[in-house]
Amino acid sequence: MSFQFYGMPFIAAAKYTNYPEVVNPRTNNYEDRFQSYPWQGNDDFNFKEFRSNFVVRWEYMSGSTIILVWAHNQSDIIEEDGSFKFGRDIRRLFQAESDNIFLLKVNRWFDF
Repeated sequence: MSFQFYGMPFIAAAKYTNYPEVVNPRTNNYEDRFQSYPWQGNDDFNFKEFRSNFVVRWEYMSGSTIILVWAHNQSDIIEEDGSFKFGRDIRRLFQAESDNIFLLKVNRWFDF
């Protein structure tokens, strides 16, 4: 019998400021190539996700196996908030709705 676990937590936050606009792309001076663009929208975000797989494999006879898989996914996004706070983000991640998938595979080896 074997057990396998894979877990991938992911947290990202982005706060955008000073959108540049290209005004003179061929100038030699880098600072003269851009000017500030008056963007009125808010593209800030805070995204959290946790994906995991848990696999139990049991070889009950030589060549015959039973495999049970649990695939789990949780994610949460807050738009217009680009702040990162570790404790708050972890708490919100594990309070988010989750998708769970359970799979069972039974394999029987017949020797003729």
